[in-house]
Amino acid sequence: MTKKERAEIVYEELKKLYPETSCFLKYKKDYELLFAIILSAQSTDIKVNEATSLLFKEYDSLEKFASASPSSLIPYIKKVGLANSKSNYLVKTSQILLFSYSGKVPKDRKILVSLPGVGEKTAAVFLAEYYNYPFIPVDTHVKRVSNRLSLVKEDDPIKIETDLEHLYRDKDDLISIHRRLILFGRDICHAIRPNCLNCPFTFCKNNKVG
Repeated sequence: MTKKERAEIVYEELKKLYPETSCFLKYKKDYELLFAIILSAQSTDIKVNEATSLLFKEYDSLEKFASASPSSLIPYIKKVGLANSKSNYLVKTSQILLFSYSGKVPKDRKILVSLPGVGEKTAAVFLAEYYNYPFIPVDTHVKRVSNRLSLVKEDDPIKIETDLEHLYRDKDDLISIHRRLILFGRDICHAIRPNCLNCPFTFCKNNKVG
């Protein structure tokens, strides 16, 4: 079995398991999605959505974020962890967006990663979710699952992303592939004690990648 054939099987099986997917984070505006992704670092989507439901109601514009003191945001985001750093990121990033980019989140990945609190994965998730850019962002779930299924043999997230995007370059729903890999990692392919009995890809163990 070639790697491409394996990738196609994984694609079709995950599509059966998760036929419809949507962004895990709740937002209404471009900067809200970016901020939610920043807040999601080392946290869960559930905690982030709980925090932003109140945060985005109180601070309902970039202007309010830009004029806020970081400490005033902490009560809203403390449940997501790293509140001191993340509150600073939100205020500084909102100021840059407001005064350097006319209040719009740039579509350029290089510019995005220059913003406080925005790394390669955050930028890729934003661009893929908001603008449907052809990216497969790599988090811990995507990294673990794609390696276990022998789609990649890499440790570096950027190399994994590049390999996955090459494998699925003929697909037009790369962000859905990203979500499905995450869901599979959460539901079945756990980091500890994976539920291999219910894994549709158990056969992969006995096949060599070409």
